[in-house]
Amino acid sequence: MGKSTLTIFLTAAITILNLVSGCSDDKNSVVNPPPPGAFTLSGTITSYPGGSLIAKAKITKFVPPDSFFVGIDTVENNAQLSMSLVTPPTDFLSTITAPPSITISDTTAKIISFAELGAYNFSGSVLAKIRKKNFADTNVVQGSFIVQYIFSTKAVTISGTDTTINLTDTSVTHYNITLAAGWNSLSIRLTTQRPNLTFIEYLSGELSGASWRYETSPVLRRFSNYLSAK
Repeated sequence: MGKSTLTIFLTAAITILNLVSGCSDDKNSVVNPPPPGAFTLSGTITSYPGGSLIAKAKITKFVPPDSFFVGIDTVENNAQLSMSLVTPPTDFLSTITAPPSITISDTTAKIISFAELGAYNFSGSVLAKIRKKNFADTNVVQGSFIVQYIFSTKAVTISGTDTTINLTDTSVTHYNITLAAGWNSLSIRLTTQRPNLTFIEYLSGELSGASWRYETSPVLRRFSNYLSAK
């Protein structure tokens, strides 16, 4: 499959692919409390192993390398998640760039995103990843989708289709995204998969059928057209 040239989000669905690490994470944490009515991630975590752990939503940047937790929640034995997201630091935000086939309504908008939560023990070591998606294992098939969360400084729409051809393989990515100022959700769906053709959609909001899943193995690299940022 060809890899899309669209560059939109720094920590987009690429984070789905990360192997679970056994080492401690960065020291940065939430420093500003969420305002009333803040964007909240909630629901029951499927395949939760029991006990207590800390779930964290981490964003990162490359220059200089740094990370920041925009949400932290303690999950108890009942497997219930309730995490309010805070405003990211301004130096973690990036402008949106895209090829000519993609339309951006406001190029002054800045964004950052994440596609998974880290599950940590109380010593700070990573135990697993927690992802919201509609499939239970690592086998991404036609119709599979995962939910991603994006912060935008302004209301903005991103629309259009990007096609990449690599020898005999064609990869088509369609964008139909409307972001409000603040945190937003979107779904990344593998709509069509057949020999030599892959069609992926980025759609605003959360498609029905997804649930939070506790996973100790990575998702296969089937969603080849990831959003990234510059």
